Amino acid sequence: MPTSKSPTCRLVRARKAFEGKQGFRYFEGIAQETVGSTHICMHLLTIPPGGRAKAHKHEHHETAIYVLEGRSRMWFGPQLEEMMEVEAGDMVYIPADMPHLPENPYEETARAVPLSAGDGARARFGERGLHVDAAGMQRRHQPEEHARHQRNTQRHPSDG
Repeated sequence: MPTSKSPTCRLVRARKAFEGKQGFRYFEGIAQETVGSTHICMHLLTIPPGGRAKAHKHEHHETAIYVLEGRSRMWFGPQLEEMMEVEAGDMVYIPADMPHLPENPYEETARAVPLSAGDGARARFGERGLHVDAAGMQRRHQPEEHARHQRNTQRHPSDG
């Protein structure tokens, strides 16, 4: 019979929401606080129309994201010089220590399931991550600059 110190299977219903450090709203999921996980973290993320996170990176863990509905885009790279657009059904990989800034410039809400794995991936999603020269990088990629930036950005390697 499992004791409070023994690992066991746990059910988490994504009903309680919290605001993450990057400026987005997350619904509780798998984390050290909810199930005692030590190397993974998974939540439900909602990005409202016009929503934009702060530029940040996760130094010690990788992140995978499955887009459930809607569209959004993500700036990434050392100076946020690259951009990818994602939509429902897409999967995104973010390596450890990669600066990124997700945003939703579209009229519909986007929902996704981010999953982080690695040594630093046990706290609630959105509660960790270093902000990286956020002011300079966010100024560099304001929506009105998107068209110019998109012309100068190479296609993402997974685009073929």
